[in-house]
Amino acid sequence: MTNSKVVDFFHTLLSFSLDSNNSAPTEALTAGEWAELYKIAEKQNVTALLTSGIEGLENNLRPPNILIRQWIISAEMIRNRNIIMNKTSRQIQEKLSEDGIRSCLLKGQGVASYYPDPYKRMSGDIDLWIDCDRKEFVSYIRERFPKCSIKYKDIDILTDNGIEVEFHFIPAIFYNYLHNARLWKFFRENKEEQFSNIVHIGSEKLLVCAPTCNFNRIYLLIHLFSHYLYEGIGLRQFVDYYFLLKKGFTEEEKAQYVKTISTLGLSKFAAAVMYVLTRCFGMKDNLLPVSPDANEGKLLLKEIMHGGNFGIYNANNKNIKPYSVAAFFQHTARNARYIKSYPAEVISTPIFKVWHYCYRKSNGYI
Repeated sequence: MTNSKVVDFFHTLLSFSLDSNNSAPTEALTAGEWAELYKIAEKQNVTALLTSGIEGLENNLRPPNILIRQWIISAEMIRNRNIIMNKTSRQIQEKLSEDGIRSCLLKGQGVASYYPDPYKRMSGDIDLWIDCDRKEFVSYIRERFPKCSIKYKDIDILTDNGIEVEFHFIPAIFYNYLHNARLWKFFRENKEEQFSNIVHIGSEKLLVCAPTCNFNRIYLLIHLFSHYLYEGIGLRQFVDYYFLLKKGFTEEEKAQYVKTISTLGLSKFAAAVMYVLTRCFGMKDNLLPVSPDANEGKLLLKEIMHGGNFGIYNANNKNIKPYSVAAFFQHTARNARYIKSYPAEVISTPIFKVWHYCYRKSNGYI
């Protein structure tokens, strides 16, 4: 079991790393406790982010030199990975554009632009929202990547240099039919603005098409929700949301946010997210679009700390073949614990998964 002293130190250090105006840790850790904290940072994919806080600590509070060197190496690897991901994101968008396909960069490198130092964000895969006829795009990708994985929402490929890319027909989905229909309406209404929004990424100032902050406040919340229910989630994704909210919003934008999340059935989850942002990162109340819910928030934080990034440290998520019958029953049993908080989505999940299997089978995707 993780030492509670180390967990508290970790949360304080992370909060201090994100904003130097927040309180810094004051109690020294032993070498063994620092090693334990480093493992938590790896588990949550925030190792590079913590270097900012460590640099601001008093000398007697810093980790042992051997661990500092390990931290520096890890941060440099993350930086180099981000450089590659920035260039690859831009190259893929350019290639798609040359072939007459519009795309919008979701999450990832576009979200990293919200960070004071975008190279300290642990990169994942590349997600692109595609504006193209589904059948035409499936043929386009299959011709170039025969081993691609095709689903209702997206197509997954692995590039020659080992980078995972997801091409989204739709940025996100709900398993509940009513909420999903409302979500599709939201995407349709906001689509053109996203596909015309150009931003710079990285110190190279590469130009890419990526969503607006207004769009991302909803979209990234849905992304958090989906991972919480269906895979598991770590603090790194919440840091994305933290820096997004730190950019601020008008009263009109706040009112629209509240209205949209209510329509999509996300009000309770949004309140839980606000609790995590205040508890772990020291987010100020004036930057919260809705009030925190401590009860839901504590359940969410418990899952975050237990499962880590994408739930990969949760033993219940291991040794199960994806899309298998065993995975179906495992996920159904796992999600049952959320039925009180999110009944519409949990009850709809088994129905959707059966439909999704039939959909993929009938279209020759599996």
